[in-house]
Amino acid sequence: AAAQTDGIPIAVAADGRHFATIGRSHRGELWQFDPLQMLRVLDGEPPRALGFSADAQRLATASADGVIRVVDVGSGATIWQHAAKTEPALYVELDHRGRRLAAALSGSIAQVWAVHDGKSLLRVPRDEARAQALSPSDGGFAVGKDGVVQLWDLDSGALRWTSPLPLAAGVPARVSALAFSADGRRVLAAAQQREAFVLDAGDGRVLHRLDEPASIQFSVGSFSPDGQQIALGDAAKSSLLWRPQDERVLQLGGHTAALRAVSFSADSALLASSGFDGEIKIWDTQAGELLESFSAHDGGVLRGNARFSIDGRYLLSGGSDGAARLWAMAAEARADEILTRLLRCRAPWTLKGVTLRPDTPRCAADATPVPAEP
Repeated sequence: AAAQTDGIPIAVAADGRHFATIGRSHRGELWQFDPLQMLRVLDGEPPRALGFSADAQRLATASADGVIRVVDVGSGATIWQHAAKTEPALYVELDHRGRRLAAALSGSIAQVWAVHDGKSLLRVPRDEARAQALSPSDGGFAVGKDGVVQLWDLDSGALRWTSPLPLAAGVPARVSALAFSADGRRVLAAAQQREAFVLDAGDGRVLHRLDEPASIQFSVGSFSPDGQQIALGDAAKSSLLWRPQDERVLQLGGHTAALRAVSFSADSALLASSGFDGEIKIWDTQAGELLESFSAHDGGVLRGNARFSIDGRYLLSGGSDGAARLWAMAAEARADEILTRLLRCRAPWTLKGVTLRPDTPRCAADATPVPAEP
């Protein structure tokens, strides 16, 4: 997981054990979920971007002073660091085993380094990298330019393919978001406005296309962990839930400002959306129903800064109000059979003594009495 922010960054490790953010020390901190406790304060200035490797063994940090570090999660030791005061990183991402680090540098520059020796593997010139993503599987690195997606091979340094996006007339020729599916076989490429594409990671062919005329600007996008759905955050104060296989598109509205973060739960059943209004909304991804909505931050929740823990017990958020918050996800503990019988019960409830009870015996057997208001 990776996050880029102008406020409080967060990152959640894929093994479900750790997360990183800025804590009360006003420095980067590494935490564990169970039991919940801070493990150590990270070296350096407060990070503006954080990202774990997929094997959860390494953590990348980038601070406003231009220093990028790769830290061993177990010991806290700095494995590698790079300093570039004139080009501070806005985003950092490690590959599966933490062997390569990709960063989005100020000025729309993308660069990738080998962690073991600091060698620069690829550098995309200024103003040419509008979006970027590391492949989770094979050393590929995708870059979005003006209406074009390229995939580079980091082992050889060669360009594997270039795919011009078939944008409709009037759509700005700019790629605003890139993301790989979990298996690394597909690439999501969102245009700045209205259109999004799923590309074959092997050859760059367009597999699916979304055209949403009501969109203002897609700012973020991701595949669900099971690869069946795609979430897109839009400046039109809504998110889109897209299922390419059957072309189903659900618009998830209700926000009062642009969306900057969309995140699936590990089982792909839930989606969290958030943005500049500081609200977090939890959605059922099958039905598109809103399950929960709450005010999380006085400022906005910025790019990538609302994420579920792997076990689904928590939602972690970071805001421009200077706070990182951990939200407990309440779960229904009653058995499915009991809930089914209760939902089928349509009998009236009446006040009997000091409790409310259903009038019919078939409902009373499963119902929990509700204390009456005084």
